[in-house]
Amino acid sequence: MTKPRSVADTANDNSIPGSRIEDGSITQDKLSPTVEFPLADDSVSTDKIQDGAVTESKIQDGSVSQVKLASGVTLPIADDSIYDVKINDDAAIAASKLSYTAPYGSSPTARTALSKFSDVASVIDFGADPTGVEDSTAAVQNAVNSGRHVFVPTGTYRIDGTIVFSDNQSMELGQKAFLTRKSADSSNTDPVVWVRGSSVAIYGSGMTNCGFSSGNRAPYGVLRIGFANMKFDPNPQPNVTYNSFHNFRVWGATLYGPTTLDPETGQPDSCIFICNPQFFGRAVYFQDISGIHMRGANIGLWLCGWANGNTISNIHGVFLGNTSTAPYNCFIYDNGSLDNTISNSFFHASPNSQGLRVEKFDNTAEGGSVHRQFATSYRGMVFEQGGSGALGLVAIDTDGSFYEIRHNCAGGNFFEPGFFDKNFMFGLASPYGSNNQLVSGTYRQSRRESVNTDTGSGRLAYEEYFSYSGLTEATAYDIGTVNVLNGQRGAMIEVEFGVGAGASINYQGGGKFIFVITRNAGQIISSTVVLSRYVGGVVPQKPILDLNPFGGAKIIFRVGNNGTGTSVFSVQGVVRVVGGGASISLNSTPTVYTDPTVALSPTL
Repeated sequence: MTKPRSVADTANDNSIPGSRIEDGSITQDKLSPTVEFPLADDSVSTDKIQDGAVTESKIQDGSVSQVKLASGVTLPIADDSIYDVKINDDAAIAASKLSYTAPYGSSPTARTALSKFSDVASVIDFGADPTGVEDSTAAVQNAVNSGRHVFVPTGTYRIDGTIVFSDNQSMELGQKAFLTRKSADSSNTDPVVWVRGSSVAIYGSGMTNCGFSSGNRAPYGVLRIGFANMKFDPNPQPNVTYNSFHNFRVWGATLYGPTTLDPETGQPDSCIFICNPQFFGRAVYFQDISGIHMRGANIGLWLCGWANGNTISNIHGVFLGNTSTAPYNCFIYDNGSLDNTISNSFFHASPNSQGLRVEKFDNTAEGGSVHRQFATSYRGMVFEQGGSGALGLVAIDTDGSFYEIRHNCAGGNFFEPGFFDKNFMFGLASPYGSNNQLVSGTYRQSRRESVNTDTGSGRLAYEEYFSYSGLTEATAYDIGTVNVLNGQRGAMIEVEFGVGAGASINYQGGGKFIFVITRNAGQIISSTVVLSRYVGGVVPQKPILDLNPFGGAKIIFRVGNNGTGTSVFSVQGVVRVVGGGASISLNSTPTVYTDPTVALSPTL
């Protein structure tokens, strides 16, 4: 009797071609569980397999791979039936075929993995090179233009061109993520990043460990916000408003900036350039800038033209302001802006530079306006650049603005004539800086009055400067008298000063004292100290008032006693009186004050 044989006994390799098998004629119940066919590539197609005939339990590990299935074949596979041992290394599953459900909340929305991945556009997904070898300009720009929030992972990305941001685009810089232009790769002097749209957000992961830099000149900034420049454009771009910039660094090519102005544009280098010529009423308003670290340029922040209504805070400048490009060598250059609030910022390690320079921008040559700085508030500014020629505030053209600046700049401040008629300054007497020393003495004035210079009751404010040296220790000096007119009147007296040991002013100390005096029925009847501040390492000189009921209030400085009996000191400052009908009369040379009725060691 002939022994029955199975298909496995009789079917040699390739002995049953596909043309001999009818569609659906071989099903799982027709085969032994151990049967395997040596299948040629693409020999199994969907029309040869019945639905449900092949399941995970019927496929041996590794027995089905991409090369065994015809193009377009899909297998009905139960949930959880695919493991890494079932998929060859060269197999791929499209993100659109995978589902994703976040493990948050009670009823999270289910979506595909592709939808999840599309939340953020990584610049690497668009071809950017984090090693810095290949130019990543196009890849980063394509990511920005994708309409998604852009993430820049750790890496140094070579940017030979300019990344341009339009409306409603955003970028996040990861830890140690840098967009950098290298001089060896490109001679381009355009900005690395240009924001020319509105509602743009760029933020980083720290002030110094991510950001933008250029190894070339940057006459229009490494980061430019607003218009290209101050030239007339008959087809201007739209407004640039409501943008945010936070927590990254902007670095120029060399420490302190180049030694010359850009030969093509005639401009200095800057880290951040905010520009608005305001032709056709276009606006560059309401930028929100904070947590920015700037270095390596002639100017840190340049507000050019009517860059208006911006809020800028907590910026840090270092290694800025090459003296070879003076006067364009400063931390902040306010070149005709208005209505800005700039606060709580620090500038140092930039010898002989300027902390804040304020002046107009005359754009009449382009058919534009004369942009004058107006109505801006500077608060909590601290400058300590170093060097004998360092300047704090250089005010050439400013109006209606508020300044609160502390510095220890040996060159002091520089004021235009009438500065105090048009502006308010608090902290004029930096503890270690001159409150009145003016560059070369060009604009030094012994007296400045309010807009109304009438000597009658219309006067609102009045001030005079003083500078005395050779003051002997343990001695009191009368430096002048403050008075108010008869009647029921009062006045506030501010005395701000810097002091030094020796015969010359070296600003080793200083302070600010505010008194209030009142007059009633023809007599000065009271004096009150409302503020007293003193900082310094030398023996202090502290002012007091000697009230004469009919002769005004004398301002008395007492020089402390360091025990040597021979030391001399110097003092320089300003006396300001605010109040109707107030007056000041300061002595050209202080006189020794000997009235024993005046206490010479007041507690202030």
